[in-house]
Amino acid sequence: MSSTDTDQDLLKQAALEYHRLSPPGKIKVTPTKPMLTQRDLAL
Repeated sequence: MSSTDTDQDLLKQAALEYHRLSPPGKIKVTPTKPMLTQRDLAL
């Protein structure tokens, strides 16, 4: 096993652990202005 394989295994394990913990879905978008239409959201 090479160093790269070990690094990838560690990264994979860290990612699995990260996504196992709460809260689910780590990225959250919170608008600071009203979003009344799809166009508003696209801007």
